[in-house]
Amino acid sequence: MDLPARPVLEVNYNVKDAYTGDEFPVSGEFVAGLHHRSWIVQIRELKARRRNDLEKILSIFDQSNVTNIRHILDVDDESYLEEYQQIIRRLRKAMEDPKKRREMELEDDIIKELQDLERQIEEKNKKLERNAKTIADQDQTIAELDQTIADQDRTIADLEKAIAEMKKK
Repeated sequence: MDLPARPVLEVNYNVKDAYTGDEFPVSGEFVAGLHHRSWIVQIRELKARRRNDLEKILSIFDQSNVTNIRHILDVDDESYLEEYQQIIRRLRKAMEDPKKRREMELEDDIIKELQDLERQIEEKNKKLERNAKTIADQDQTIAELDQTIADQDRTIADLEKAIAEMKKK
């Protein structure tokens, strides 16, 4: 089923009586903690669809505007309303802060190391799977050889029995 792109989805869980379907007023920390209201934002879907203020402001983070420095987006200030200019200025200020930039670079390094470790683990898991298959194949071959030897032993025993009977005659 092809659904149209939806840049922002709102998830709002309701608590209902399972039998009657009546909405149940949430009370108590336990019940309230079991569910929460949330929004799913698909930034890549915002390119052509900026239908309300939320979608317009989120479009600031459109990854197609990324520069050669991963953490910096090339945002055309003039395409945004004045009310969004303060947000853009604050984001630029954070980018210009050497300490913040270093933190972002360190985060990138850590993420890269974790990805490398994940890749190494995946490669080792694949190698283990291949080794396990090889061992299983070898076990199968050994079982087949054992069966062949057993068959040959029976054949030899039958031949020895036949020879012994022929000698008696």
